[in-house]
Amino acid sequence: MSTENSTVRNPNFVSLWDLWTQRREEILKRTKSPEYPFGLKSLDDVAHGVMKGKVTVIAARTSEAKTAFALQAAFNMANIGKTILYITLEDDSKQIAERLFSNIREIDNQALITGDVARFVLFDPGIEELFKRVKLLPLQDYGHNFDEIKNTINLMQPKPDIVFLDYVQMIEQLPRESEYDSLSRFSQQCKKFAEVNDIGLVIISQINRAGAKEGRPQLHHLQGCGRLEQVSDLLLILYCPYTYRDTSFDYDKTTGKGYEQCPPDYVECMIAKNKNGIRNWVVRLRFTGKYYKFEEWTH
Repeated sequence: MSTENSTVRNPNFVSLWDLWTQRREEILKRTKSPEYPFGLKSLDDVAHGVMKGKVTVIAARTSEAKTAFALQAAFNMANIGKTILYITLEDDSKQIAERLFSNIREIDNQALITGDVARFVLFDPGIEELFKRVKLLPLQDYGHNFDEIKNTINLMQPKPDIVFLDYVQMIEQLPRESEYDSLSRFSQQCKKFAEVNDIGLVIISQINRAGAKEGRPQLHHLQGCGRLEQVSDLLLILYCPYTYRDTSFDYDKTTGKGYEQCPPDYVECMIAKNKNGIRNWVVRLRFTGKYYKFEEWTH
């Protein structure tokens, strides 16, 4: 059983001047390009990617492409040389590999499902080289509680820069523990671990039933627990207006701005919380479902 909650802490007194000189050196190393980018320029320009030592939450309703979004971001980071752990509590690891193949090679997922793919496509040497090179480890059937996640991170060499958990409502509950209490405990553990170990945690979350009915989902619609909202440094909410016959967020009948009827591939990514940057900002994206692929919205 974890004893993390009973850890003895001691105060660490550092003068304001020393803190500023340390932070100043960090600022001098920063660039306009985030170190751990999502790979979508319009989003990275505002959110500045995922941060190490911080908690990022990606939320959406059921079947609104949150896994596709998270997986594409994870691969993008791995493709630029970062070490990424992707814990999947829903899909199996081979499905993760298939999704990425479809995304990168732009092969219709239905063709893969039915086996209607030419052999030379499946044995693409470029994909083989790419998949061997990137440091992306998909992990299934492990990570259902925080001790398992911590153990996995400690066993990895090199240590991961960023850990994705897909998705948080699948974690185990203790006997006689409510979903609320379970997620509260888990969220606090994630926050402390990320800060102490300088590892970025990206948590994928469902939207609750109320959020599934009340138009655009908001922060308070995270399923099971408001603590996820509290511990997150960056919180993104994906929304597909077409599914609900909704207008775009900026629709104005008088000026003709925005969409009264949104195209089916139009997705809004709302930066609902950003502890150290712009928030309540919506980024328009295109999602091509047959490739599990997100791109910039160019209309």
